[in-house]
Amino acid sequence: NDLAALRAFYRWIKEGRYREDDPTEDVRVKRTKQLPTEPLKGEELSAMLSVCTRERDRLILLVLAYSGLRISELAELRAENIDWKQGLIKVRGKGDKERLIAPSPDVLGRLHAFLGMFATGPIWLSKVQKRQLSAQQIRKIIYEVAERARITNVHPHRFRAFFATQYVEQFADIQALQGMLGHESLETTARYSEWTKQKRGIEQMKRFKIGA
Repeated sequence: NDLAALRAFYRWIKEGRYREDDPTEDVRVKRTKQLPTEPLKGEELSAMLSVCTRERDRLILLVLAYSGLRISELAELRAENIDWKQGLIKVRGKGDKERLIAPSPDVLGRLHAFLGMFATGPIWLSKVQKRQLSAQQIRKIIYEVAERARITNVHPHRFRAFFATQYVEQFADIQALQGMLGHESLETTARYSEWTKQKRGIEQMKRFKIGA
């Protein structure tokens, strides 16, 4: 950007001893605060689930929506990391840090039925060669399902935002959500509440009356 170019220019001038001061040194640019990724809508999720022709693809959508996993974390899930009795899944996230998540018992039940009683290894496999699907291959499945459902602008992070905003609306516990999402900073997690506040404000504004 322009400021970066000016800083580089004045740095060069100082290094060449053409000038002793740098007028850009104390210049700070105020960044515009933006809303986080727009959450997937409930009706969009329902539409996508309705056009799934394979249980594997349906479960990919459900696990994303009910867990808030990153697409890379979803791709690396293994059957042996699931405690079926406790209803817990061990996830390896950013920085190789482990955390536990507990998706809906209904979703876990469907996943258990899909994998079978003694499943081991990667959860998501290709249909023909039975090889582990990469994060990019799973993205492609999501895009294809969205296209069949005629839903635009769908990407994996919208599922994560969907889970986060739904969690905030139901439990209003940002700190617990931070643990579920595997965030280092509470500030990062708190940004998801912006959508919840905006939604609540719009709903209240629609009922607003002068002199009420």
